[in-house]
Amino acid sequence: MFSFFNSKQTDTNEKVYTAKSIETLVLKESEIKSDKLKNLSFEPRLILGFVSPELHFESITTKLKEALPKESTLILSTTAGELCNFDKSIPTKTLYSQSDAGSGDNIVLMLFSKEMIENVHVATIPLRSEDLASSSLSLKERIKRIENEVQKINVPFKINHEDTLGYTLIDGLSASESFFMEAVYNVGHFPCLLVGGSAGGKLDFQNTYIYNNQKVLRHCAIITFIKLKQNFHFGIFKSQNFQKTATKFSVLSADPIKRTVFAFLDKNTNQQINSVDALCKHFNCDINSLEKELSNYSFGIEIDNDIYVRSVAGIDKTNKAIQFYCDIESGEELLLLQRNNFVQTTTSNYQSFTKNKPKAIGAIFNDCILRRLLNNSELNKLTIFNDIPVAGFSTFGELLGININQTLTAIFFYQTSSKESFHDDYVNSFVQKYAEFKSYFFIRKINRQMMISGIHKSMLIQMKQSLPVITSIGASLSDAVSSINKIQDKLNHFKSQFDTFASNIEKSNESNANLATEAQNLSSYVHDIRSVLGIISDIADQTNL
Repeated sequence: MFSFFNSKQTDTNEKVYTAKSIETLVLKESEIKSDKLKNLSFEPRLILGFVSPELHFESITTKLKEALPKESTLILSTTAGELCNFDKSIPTKTLYSQSDAGSGDNIVLMLFSKEMIENVHVATIPLRSEDLASSSLSLKERIKRIENEVQKINVPFKINHEDTLGYTLIDGLSASESFFMEAVYNVGHFPCLLVGGSAGGKLDFQNTYIYNNQKVLRHCAIITFIKLKQNFHFGIFKSQNFQKTATKFSVLSADPIKRTVFAFLDKNTNQQINSVDALCKHFNCDINSLEKELSNYSFGIEIDNDIYVRSVAGIDKTNKAIQFYCDIESGEELLLLQRNNFVQTTTSNYQSFTKNKPKAIGAIFNDCILRRLLNNSELNKLTIFNDIPVAGFSTFGELLGININQTLTAIFFYQTSSKESFHDDYVNSFVQKYAEFKSYFFIRKINRQMMISGIHKSMLIQMKQSLPVITSIGASLSDAVSSINKIQDKLNHFKSQFDTFASNIEKSNESNANLATEAQNLSSYVHDIRSVLGIISDIADQTNL
């Protein structure tokens, strides 16, 4: 019936899930007004939906809103692909849509009954990200603007982290997920887990849209506060198919707004090293081969022994910088992660998650588009969720307390009797998790200052170690100055003698000039005498004297 999720035939022995409080549907646009939406198992209180990017999103929101009960709350997001494994009670062919990533014409809905939902409140927070590429606003100023918007939100019922969660959808092209989360923690008004993802879209990365039960939005975040009734519970499942390596990189220079890392710190030498050069050195490759070398790796941060992935978006070869899908700040320590088996890791993680839990009645999946793209050949082998109604989407980023990449963040729902206890690690350790997420933003600022202090300390140590040499050089310079002074004195003495000699020569020249004048005068006198003697001689000759 559906080109996206073709229903598989089941034999008489196969158990088919019958929804009671949760139901999932797969629709085409033409089916919105059909009996499929009218003949529901229950009257829904809340509907979460995921819409293929090829469809006209605003038209879909209008048609769905008209077709659903007026009392229900409808929340929608565009996707980079949809996830669903039950169309009502009929299993679908695969969990992941068969359309290519970023395409398709399908609508996936998860409906929650009034018997399950105590209350719902939708909060819309403008991210003010329209000018992100062109504005000169600082990171601190951007976070402050979002804080001002968060301050305006007033949830009309008591938030208890055990029965209330904040399902969060964000404009997938806003590049503001971390700014938003830091602002939320700075304000501190929402004492519950915030889980969700960034709206997906076509892989040209031009548009993503979300819908808050009233209008289509961009450059916004939507938090749907969902309060469950007694005996209904939720658990948080997180899985990424990566494992830590022994390699770490300390970020020295980064631009969190542009999500770019420029330089790492070599802790052995306390010298700056270009981020691309550092990776090329680690993988023993040139810059043209680096992206290929990174294909089986990613990066991550560690919070209380838990890994949160930070994926590489690309290598800027011109400026020799690394671009990420998540903001990175100076002072952060990036762990190099190696990819492992997608199906085995997800299955193993889920088996550990389900221990001491009843069977789930449904789940919302927020699954990174990179998981779909990089594990495409393995998707159909992931069968561990086949007996649970799942609805979700391939995201442009995930949220679980903080922004993440290449991760499945899922919300599983449960129903128990009044006598049954329920335990989930994330929910029961919420206070600790909340403190860790909140402190993450402070710790990376502290780490940045510690890194700067460490560099200064290293410089001081080097100066201290160089002090004996400097002292020796100083003494030598002092001796040299003394010798130079003596030479200067001698030069001054020689100059004085030379000046005297020059003066004497000048006086001698004057005397010589006087002698020459006198000699000239004497010569004139002699000439006159000769003239007189000549006259006398003539007279003598004439007079016989």
